[in-house]
Amino acid sequence: MASLGASKDQPASRDQPTSRDTVLRAFLFTDLVGSTAITAYLGVEAGERFRRAHFSMLQLQVDRFGGEEVKSVGDGVMAVFDSVHR
Repeated sequence: MASLGASKDQPASRDQPTSRDTVLRAFLFTDLVGSTAITAYLGVEAGERFRRAHFSMLQLQVDRFGGEEVKSVGDGVMAVFDSVHR
């Protein structure tokens, strides 16, 4: 029977992660809850200014903590951070 892990005579295969291969990352998913209602209440122009201000503040914090925006769709953002620690 083939061994699933590394032995002292044989290193782990690339399919088997080792402690050197393990990387912890933090992911942030956001959603501007109620954005449709906010836009209806404020009006289209003010709602868009509100949304842009939200994304601007969010980007400042992502940058501040060393993150990177991966994707934005509608009123949501996905960002990744290289570390779970600050």
